[in-house]
This record gives sequence, structure tokens and C-alpha cells, in this order.
Amino acid sequence: MPTQEHINGRRDFQARGVLSFGPFSLSLAERLLEKADDPVPAGGRALDTLIALTERAGEVVSYRELISIAWPNVTVDEANLRVQIATLRKALGDGEDGARYISTEADATGASRAGLARPAYPQLQNSL
Repeated sequence: MPTQEHINGRRDFQARGVLSFGPFSLSLAERLLEKADDPVPAGGRALDTLIALTERAGEVVSYRELISIAWPNVTVDEANLRVQIATLRKALGDGEDGARYISTEADATGASRAGLARPAYPQLQNSL
């Protein structure tokens, strides 16, 4: 029997709870990002990217992996992911008042990678 993930290309987050970082909370089941209980607008692909980064807080995730999560079974250019990361940075206020949530870098081969910035992930909490 196909899972919901196979049907719509999205992972099932129903039993995963809420991830909190800085002033934000991210409800995985509801796919809802909030700041101080106020919803923060974010599209589906941006949320997929943010969920992947928060689930792997403290790790650097390759753009290739993030693309496979946000665009399952679709071939897209890295530019599409860069747009989603820029959207997330704007929604999170990344860079404002010294806040830094998403970090990107290139590895030795020139491949791009992203992760939650170091100050963000020590406060990451998962409430189940």
C-alpha cells in the first residue's frame, strides 16, 4: 500500500511534534511556522527545506539532498533552492539584529551546502 509520501511526494510528519529555535516554533504535523504564536508565511518548498534543516540541526546538508526533499522526483536547478533559502531568511529575519539562522557554504569541490547557523541549533528543542 502506498504511503502518503509516495502519493504526494511529501514526507509524513504527523508524529514528530514541534521544533523550536530562537523565537520560532515549527509544527511538523501542521506544517506551520510561528514566531511568538503568530504565523509566519512560508510556502511548501520553503517549509520542506526548513524542516530538513531543523531535523538535522548541527549538520551541514548538501543542496542535492535538500533539493531531493523539497522537489521529490523532479529535476530542478540549485537556483530554485537558493530562492527558497532566501525566502526563509527573509521570513526568519535572518541577519537582522545579529540573528543568523541559516548558513550556506561551498565544500572543497564547490558543491553548495546549507545548515542551521551555529547560534540557532543549540537552542533547538523537539517537543513530542
